[in-house]
Amino acid sequence: MKNSKNERLAIFYQYLKNEKLVESKKDFAEKLGKSSAQISNYFTGTDNFSEKIVRQIQKSFPMLNGEWLEVGHGSMLKSEQSKEIAIVSKTVGIPLVPIDVVAGFQDGDNEGVTVEQCERYVVPEFEQKGVEFLTRVSGSSMLPKYNNGDVLACKKIHELTFIQWGKIYVLDTVQGALVKRLYEDPKSSDRVICKSDNFERYKDFSIPISEIRSISIVLGVIRLE
Repeated sequence: MKNSKNERLAIFYQYLKNEKLVESKKDFAEKLGKSSAQISNYFTGTDNFSEKIVRQIQKSFPMLNGEWLEVGHGSMLKSEQSKEIAIVSKTVGIPLVPIDVVAGFQDGDNEGVTVEQCERYVVPEFEQKGVEFLTRVSGSSMLPKYNNGDVLACKKIHELTFIQWGKIYVLDTVQGALVKRLYEDPKSSDRVICKSDNFERYKDFSIPISEIRSISIVLGVIRLE
């Protein structure tokens, strides 16, 4: 679902605040020659703002892609218009983490990739769901649900008792990273069964819970046609 113009303005304001380009809603309003109350009404959709206001915002903040704010086309920042999703900064948005370093990223002990090195993407719907990181699918084991290259939105599960059987998870195991549906193993409470949606090619298998270093539930997906 595409954000409304009012929601996009709120996203841009949050970017400016995180980047310390404005100090507050009052500061933002003053730079545009508006009142704080009027800006709040723009954010909530109580008042709609015109193309003239968009041009005023662009004049004050030249990095803004006006077409994105006006109709939602392209990316938020002019320098990122070639990308399908706006990478807005190193502090705003959800980090895209290579699937083979998911565990190290979450635990903070991976020397190969740091939070600062990860690209970040603004996807408000994912942020509202509590998504902590994004990662790309590798391979065909989850076809037709997920294609190779799809971006999965994930949230870490801290207790195995919170596993929802039949849901799809990203696992980091001693044998490598996996994207699988998890099921309870009726033969052993110390193991879980991993299933692929592409079951004709990939057989089910079980792994010891002790070999799972991190587990994250998949809450959404981004797919580029």
